[in-house]
This record gives sequence, structure tokens and C-alpha cells, in this order.
Amino acid sequence: MSEPSLSDLIKHYKHSFLSMWLDLFKTPTPTDHEQYLCYLGQKLHHRIMLSAPIVTLLIIIKVSLYFSVLSGTQLLGVLMINFLCTDASLIALLVISLKTTTPDQYYYQKMFALASMALFSCNILYAFTVANHIYYPYQIIELSILVFLWVFNYPYRWIINTPLFVLGVYCLIFLSAHAELNYTHILELLFLGMAFAIGVFYSLVNGANEYHLFTLLKESEEQAITDSLTQLYNRKGFTQHYQQLAKIATREHKAIYLAILDIDNFKQINDSLGHDMGDKVITQVAQQLQTLFKRPLDLVARWGGEEFIVCWCSDQVDNAFVMGQKTCTAIATHQHDATTPFNVTVSMGITQLQLGQQHFDVGLKQADLALYQAKHEGKNCFRIYAHV
Repeated sequence: MSEPSLSDLIKHYKHSFLSMWLDLFKTPTPTDHEQYLCYLGQKLHHRIMLSAPIVTLLIIIKVSLYFSVLSGTQLLGVLMINFLCTDASLIALLVISLKTTTPDQYYYQKMFALASMALFSCNILYAFTVANHIYYPYQIIELSILVFLWVFNYPYRWIINTPLFVLGVYCLIFLSAHAELNYTHILELLFLGMAFAIGVFYSLVNGANEYHLFTLLKESEEQAITDSLTQLYNRKGFTQHYQQLAKIATREHKAIYLAILDIDNFKQINDSLGHDMGDKVITQVAQQLQTLFKRPLDLVARWGGEEFIVCWCSDQVDNAFVMGQKTCTAIATHQHDATTPFNVTVSMGITQLQLGQQHFDVGLKQADLALYQAKHEGKNCFRIYAHV
């Protein structure tokens, strides 16, 4: 497949100008971190393309002013800083963005790196021009800073601190030179004040929008690892948190116990009393497990259907027996309300993960074998896997 020509790309962006502008004001709903980065890349791509005419005009005006106003020595210093860093980054951004039709997370990372270098060189250039009493290009440089702040969607601390940094450098050098305050100096202070005010306003609006987006992302991530019926972790959530628990237990030299629980006669409950009653029983068992296993290193999840999985840590030798007996007794003797006309019991299979055991699947199979034994030995009981 051949790459699109420059005329095709220009035609594409000409027709999609309105859609790109409208996309800047849409609130997406990403479901994971990768989609969030892709959204940022697309948003950044649209901002760069929309601001491309302004950036190009700024470069042309800056070049004209530099050659018409600056002396040979000053022009050499400005060229070294500006064209090798700032404008080179700008041109690279425009060229890469023009050739990119489907921005992804890597596009966002590359653009942000180029923007950081360009914005940093802007500050250096500002200090250089003030130190050499170069007054006329200030406004153009300030406009460049504002374009950077808008295009690259910097955090509020960058938006506020950048004008403050430049203003501080300006005042220090101006006061140290004991120069008289004139129209040019007042104009520069006004421009910096405007930059600061615009930065504060933009940071407040953009900060609220980004916080809302971040909240949606966190909610989506929580929903992806949470069981909707019981509000316990699902398989994915349990697996993620188990890795953290295993590291802590290893560091504290504690044994890790893994147990699988299955509600006894659950199929008969569903068939005779309906799925609503089945859901109620599952919810009640989940609540009891949360009450029994509530220590910081305890982990409870719904494994699927009427099965639950529990993981806990202990340095006591007989802890598997104690917790197995406590769990089965607590669920069997729990006083249900009048709408539950039967006793709920569970069968439980427990195993202790061996020291240095890395694979979670091995412990899961051992607990499953112990559960199978408990089911075939009368139910409403627990069995502990016997390590050879």
C-alpha cells in the first residue's frame, strides 16, 4: 500500500478541519490506560494541525524581526538557541503530524518529548534576549509560549510557572541593569501578565476536564476487576492483587494459604426457587466472607458462578485448619432472613503455597482437588491438600 501524497494529506485535513475542532470538546470514555494514551495522542494531533498556520506564521515573523532588528552578534546567539532547538522542534512536530493519520500512544510520547525541549529552549531564549536588551521579538516569543501551552496541553503547574519564570528573569535583569522604565518595558510586563492570566484560566478549565476524564478512567478500571453482583474482585482483579500480596508475604516470611469455596446444592436452589434467590444466596455468602477475611493481607473474590476464592497470610502452623473450620461454621450457622427458608452451607478446599512457589496455577489445582474431596465426603466441610 503506497503512502499518501502531500496533496492528499492536505485535502484530508482540509475536509476534516471542522471535525478536528469539534473533537477537542468531546469527553471520551476510555476503558484502559492504552485507550487513554491514544485519546491524548489524537487530541494532541488535532491541536497541532489546527495551530499549524499560527506556528508557521510565528516562525516567519520571528525570522523577519531577527534579521531586521538584531546585530550580528545578537543574531548569532538567537540563531544558536532558537533555530537549533525551538524552531527545529516545531518543524519536526509539524512534519511528523502531517504524515500521521492515525495517532497512537507512541505518537503522544514523541510529541511530548519534542515539545518539552522546545518549551525549555523558549525560556532560555527569553533570558538571553532580556540580558542583551533585545526588546522587539518579546511579543513573538510570548505568543510562541502560549501556543505551546495550548497545543501540548501541559499541566497547570507548567502553564502557571512558565510565565512566572520569565517574568522573574525579566524583573531581575531589568532591576540589576538599573534601566529606566519606559513604554517598551511596560508593554513587556503587560504581555507577561496576559500570559499568566490566560495560563491560570486555561489551567482551571483544562484541569477540571482532565480530572473528569481521569475519574472516568479509574471507574472503568475498577469495573473491569469487580464482580457486579457481589462487589468483590473478579478473576482479573484477584490475579492482579494476588501478585502484590505474594510479594508482601514473601518479604515478611509468612505462609500463603489459598482456598476455593463452593456453595452446596446451589443448582437445586436455582431450579426450585429461581435465579433471584440464587443471586441473593451468592450475595449473602460474599458478605460473610468479607466479614471473616477483612485483614489487610486477606483477599476475597468471586471465582465464577457459585464459587469463591480466598487468599490469606499467616505465620501460624495450624492456620489452615482454624480458618477452614471457622468459615464453614460461620456460614452454616448464619441466621438468614425469613425470605431464605433453608440453611446455606459451603464446601472448602485449602492449600498452603510452598515457600518459593512462583506459579499461582499450581496452588489453584491443589485447592481444587481438596474442594473435590470435601464435596465427596459429605459437603459442609473443608479439606486441606496434603503435600507429599
